[in-house]
Amino acid sequence: MIDFSLTDEQRLLEQTIREWGARDVAPYIRENDRNHHFDRERILGGMAKLGLLGISVPQEYGGAGMDY
Repeated sequence: MIDFSLTDEQRLLEQTIREWGARDVAPYIRENDRNHHFDRERILGGMAKLGLLGISVPQEYGGAGMDY
């Protein structure tokens, strides 16, 4: 049987992303949606600071080397 439970590292990453989303993204969603605006710097910039944009890229190519 396949074990689908998350590792400690995956749980920590999930919690970090949830906290970032609640703090830095969620408060602005309604206004951005109303204005048909994608806040590229807030979302992609925040993801970049967390290292999420290269999360599945192998480490030898500058990514985090994590799985999907």
